[in-house]
Amino acid sequence: LGGAPQLFTTNLVRMAPPLELRTGAHWIFGYGSIISERSLQATLQGAADSGQAGQEQSSAAVVEMAASAGWVREWCFRAPSGFTAVGLRADSASAMPVNGIIFRVGSDALSRFDAREVGYERVEVSAAALRVLVDPDGVATDALQDTGNCFWTYVPRECHSATEECPICQTYLDVCLAGCLERGGRELASEWVRTTSEWSHFWLNDAPMSR
Repeated sequence: LGGAPQLFTTNLVRMAPPLELRTGAHWIFGYGSIISERSLQATLQGAADSGQAGQEQSSAAVVEMAASAGWVREWCFRAPSGFTAVGLRADSASAMPVNGIIFRVGSDALSRFDAREVGYERVEVSAAALRVLVDPDGVATDALQDTGNCFWTYVPRECHSATEECPICQTYLDVCLAGCLERGGRELASEWVRTTSEWSHFWLNDAPMSR
């Protein structure tokens, strides 16, 4: 995942248009598989709010949560299906910036994400801790910090490292990195890898074999 920096690419600008901030709206900060547009839309499809799926897709933006928020992203969540996924763990001593996306949700979609993230707890994120990466003039960032919107993320109720029984699965990792590549190129993907901890030799290459 090395190579020349490609964070501020034409593709990134296309995937993250200007934010449409509304007072009192709910936003989710996603930092794992949800970065992938396909994964995001799989949950948004069928949301009862009028026009909800299209609105949320157009409002997604690539952001970074500051280390001052006190979280570290690591392989620490045991999914019910038997693999280890990424999660956030509170650790002010070793906290690092966490990249991801924010997207707006309505009440129906918010409940859908609550159901999707079983085993995780929804917690509020300070808007002041979020920095929009595609915003050279700081306009969207200032708006983000000045509104009364609610920003949420999901953290594991319990943290456990990967084991032989609950390994890191290649297919899950592929979804996370594919989302980074589609939204920010190789630099965003490289930064995701660099700022994710607890990589393990308990890893399963569960990708289908080529025929």
